[in-house]
Amino acid sequence: MDSQEKEAKAKAFLERLLSSPGIKDPSGIDPEYLAWLFQFEEQTRAFMVNAQDYMIYRLERDDTSPVMLRVVFLSPSAKDVLGLEDPYRLEDWFAITHPEDVERMMAANIEAFSSFRLNEQGRIFNRKKGEWRWVHAMGTGSPDITGLPMYANGIIYDITEQKQAELALKDREERLSLAIEASNAATYEFHFDDFAFYPDSRLLSRLSLSAITAPYTLEKLKTRLYPDDQDRVEKALRDIHEGSSQGYDLQVRILTDDNRWIWIQSRGRVVARNAEGLPCRLMGIVLDITERKTLEDRLQQVYRMEAVGTLAAGIAHDFNNILSPIMGFAELASEELQEGSPARESVSQIMSAAKRAQDLVKQILTVGRQYVEELRPLHLQPVLRDAMRLIRASVPSTIGIRLSVDDSCGRVMGDATQLTQVILNLCTNAYQAMQATGGTLSVTLAEEKGGHPQKANR
Repeated sequence: MDSQEKEAKAKAFLERLLSSPGIKDPSGIDPEYLAWLFQFEEQTRAFMVNAQDYMIYRLERDDTSPVMLRVVFLSPSAKDVLGLEDPYRLEDWFAITHPEDVERMMAANIEAFSSFRLNEQGRIFNRKKGEWRWVHAMGTGSPDITGLPMYANGIIYDITEQKQAELALKDREERLSLAIEASNAATYEFHFDDFAFYPDSRLLSRLSLSAITAPYTLEKLKTRLYPDDQDRVEKALRDIHEGSSQGYDLQVRILTDDNRWIWIQSRGRVVARNAEGLPCRLMGIVLDITERKTLEDRLQQVYRMEAVGTLAAGIAHDFNNILSPIMGFAELASEELQEGSPARESVSQIMSAAKRAQDLVKQILTVGRQYVEELRPLHLQPVLRDAMRLIRASVPSTIGIRLSVDDSCGRVMGDATQLTQVILNLCTNAYQAMQATGGTLSVTLAEEKGGHPQKANR
């Protein structure tokens, strides 16, 4: 704008001001005040003309109007913001307002005349753009010269992009919350200024740590950590604080309120830094992985047993190769010896021992899953007696053995090797329970004719 145009605008402004009915003596107006008024009018005009995603309006109370209001002034941008060819028709404002918002928006505009305040959001259908748009109306009311509420002045912003971003953020937050809830996880913050944790409401209850009270300092939580895990947790946080790490992924054990050790997995990442670039806030997530750890331990035990079984099976095969010639030559020697010969009785004992050794080989192969059980009808009496001969060799002298066998018992369907192992396991558990005090190990074989077996005190 050149100086002549600027001077012409200033003269026009002064003429409008001096012709105002409120100015009775123009000679008393301060020139500096006039200059400020002129500058303010220019700035206001520029603000209205350059408006794009907002519009400025002034409404007047009109009891004859269907909407109780009429438009006094609008900025040129009103056509684009509202999407109306004639934005001065106030009833059209409410015609394009979303049905869910129209009553609230109309009541808020009327209320603004008495409360002198308007701050409301709603949806309008912009016909030019052919879509629903979010708008935010902000304004104030002002009275007439008698002091009665008369005018509403304000700005309407198009906040569609902002609202869409807010709704998208809310949707992501809800999805994240559902995912955390479904995974049975909990979240927390860690502040490096006080080295303290700030857990959400779910963390302490889910991990049974409600007895811990705020502030949740690292030193306080360390009292619940397993001793071997305390230094690892503190080192992970120190590394982040010193800048050598951006986060951590730890599996640690923690003591619950009911005195149980549980496994948790904690993952944390830095989300805020101070002016010096040092981490000041970390966000993390916690999962109870106790069940997973238990299953992993069981799986490792299975792997170890499989390895032991493979090794045992190999040894058993080699041992069986050694036993075969012993059994064979013992049988040949027994046939060559005369009946009643003392040597023949010794050879018979060799054959019995070799037979028991073969049964042990079968048991070892059973552990290695390389022995197929042979279910057949058999008498339990010889199985029990052979097993008790093995037990006698291992039972301490402070424990006596009393065996009662009913020779009239019928046969059962089973595998002799596995039944022997069952008897050995039961007797071993029994005599180990009596090692400190001594006692008598009583084993009874009797046939029950239906009903429940009688309970015996051993």
